[in-house]
Amino acid sequence: MTHDDFRQGWERLRIVYSTMPRLTPETAREWYRVLRTFSAGDYNKAIDLWIETERFKPSPSELASKCRAAQRKRLAAERAAASHGGDICPFCGGFGFVRHELLPEALDNYICCQCAASPNAEQGAAILAAATADPAWIFDSQEHAFRRRRSWIGERADRHTPAEQQHAFKQISALFGNSQINGGNSDRQ
Repeated sequence: MTHDDFRQGWERLRIVYSTMPRLTPETAREWYRVLRTFSAGDYNKAIDLWIETERFKPSPSELASKCRAAQRKRLAAERAAASHGGDICPFCGGFGFVRHELLPEALDNYICCQCAASPNAEQGAAILAAATADPAWIFDSQEHAFRRRRSWIGERADRHTPAEQQHAFKQISALFGNSQINGGNSDRQ
């Protein structure tokens, strides 16, 4: 939601609730801080719902609660439409979150996806656009995860299978006179 979207919603509330004050920069800053994460559509639906059901002007937390309800209803409708269409998101596989591998031994992060299953598709779209544009990251479609490239850009970035690793170890050991791989013992002393 932009500042203009917020301001237009405020003016709608002022039309119905005469006790709503004029929008000062200080008031706008505090209300917008609470409501900025919601989309303009969810914000307007929340205002619609507030006007339909409530008698007095809202507080920021009360309007945020209505925004969350509008967001849940919108996401449920989008998920239902996506499931009927048979579309499966290539990034998250329909889970709503994409894994972000920082290091092999570190805990993974999860970011919102851009599909209908995501709790915040707008934020997810921005993050995924940045991740796909950055050549340092590669997307693993089987794992539904972004991970750091382990090779130079332009080289094959696929993981080696154990059979390929064993073959490489055998070739290296043959070069150094070691016919066996177990224990790393060499024939030469």
